[in-house]
Amino acid sequence: MSSSTSPRRFLLAPLFLFSLSTGITPCSSQSLYGGAAGSAVQTFSNNSDFKKRVVTDSRLWLVQFYADWCGHCKGLAPAFQEASGILEGFVQLGAVNAGDKEGPNARIAAGYPEVKGFPTLMVFGADKTKPLTYEGGRDAKSIVNHMMQEASKMVKMRMMGDGDKAGGGGGGGSDSVPEDSKVIELTTNNFKKNILDNPQVSMVAFVAPWCGHCKTLLPELHRASTKLDGEGAVLGTVDATVYAELSKTYGVEGFPTIKIFPGGKDKDPSDARDYEGQRTESGIVQAVLAEVDETGTPREIPELTSQAIIAENCDGKNRICVIAALPHILDGGAAARNKQKDILGEAAKRSRGGPYRFLWFEGGNAQLDLEKSLDLSFGFPAVVALAKEKGAYMIMRESYSTKNISNFLRNIMSGRTVPTKLEGELAEVATVDPWDGQDGEVFEEEMSLDEIMGEL
Repeated sequence: MSSSTSPRRFLLAPLFLFSLSTGITPCSSQSLYGGAAGSAVQTFSNNSDFKKRVVTDSRLWLVQFYADWCGHCKGLAPAFQEASGILEGFVQLGAVNAGDKEGPNARIAAGYPEVKGFPTLMVFGADKTKPLTYEGGRDAKSIVNHMMQEASKMVKMRMMGDGDKAGGGGGGGSDSVPEDSKVIELTTNNFKKNILDNPQVSMVAFVAPWCGHCKTLLPELHRASTKLDGEGAVLGTVDATVYAELSKTYGVEGFPTIKIFPGGKDKDPSDARDYEGQRTESGIVQAVLAEVDETGTPREIPELTSQAIIAENCDGKNRICVIAALPHILDGGAAARNKQKDILGEAAKRSRGGPYRFLWFEGGNAQLDLEKSLDLSFGFPAVVALAKEKGAYMIMRESYSTKNISNFLRNIMSGRTVPTKLEGELAEVATVDPWDGQDGEVFEEEMSLDEIMGEL
């Protein structure tokens, strides 16, 4: 089976992980991994044994969570045993029989929510609290190659004095990664999924830990990734000293080498082109957004239909939510609403790269409490900018147009618009059905003559 194909796995019963036994019984891992010739697969007697030998160990581990009754697990066993023999002395391979819910190994699996089916393979690197799921090929060669790459990466990180961050999202050469960075650390296992099969525009930097220019680039790339979050693009890095095959595929001869991939699915290496623009935050953002305009799909402005949507878009540091309250659908119909959405969309496009997220909802209907919190009492359409983290908002007093919305946002960034503090907590967003894109229907209730005339 090729490294790009993952076999189907048996799903765990929904209540399985919630009913795991904590009793200590003899380890049943011996059924698949018990003394096979050439095998160095290690098994564990209980959860404490696993923590002692894997979680608190400084060595690199690949651990398989399996079940005796799982056909795919039985098929994998010979390759896993062969790989363990080849890697013996370099990398530790272990097996946890999590299929026996009465056995002690099941409690080990309970600590890792990633184990949702069998077999699941996990790499325990320098940071044992953040193991990575192995998604490569299920043959001995693929397993060995991947684990040697992980070992090489771990050694390089230790040489840089950054061993505690090995396996984190740095991409080779970054001294520190901002918490809000959206840069993806790419490997041979996830490159196809995140770049080639991803319909979004991508920019990938091939870097090396010892490269001075790479160390200068990476902070700019991390900052740019936060500006591009939600704009139809992703940024990634490849440690070219670890994933040499990827570097060769994309003709990397020096560092850093930056490639841009257009939007659309089913891309291949020939679709990548060299980026030779400015290696600054603004230069990267500008180039990627230009590619989104040409080949990508810009993010559609979400309708505010639940509390989850305002949390997803408005929570976070230095983020400003631009919320438009549009007239009721009966006031102009679908044509008028689509025109109003287009005005908001064009304003969003003009302000890309800033700290803004755009939302809209139907005013004067289900979100009356939210309108009261934001002082939207003067008619629709209306626009308000919400700094949720700061507990403040700013209302646009001008007429509803792309130009006025853009000017409103520029005034906010220049400090010419004075914010108003929220009175108490922001009101909860009422959960409503999204607009179906159609004109509204007027429902008229017939009344009797007595109800109309009342008491005379």
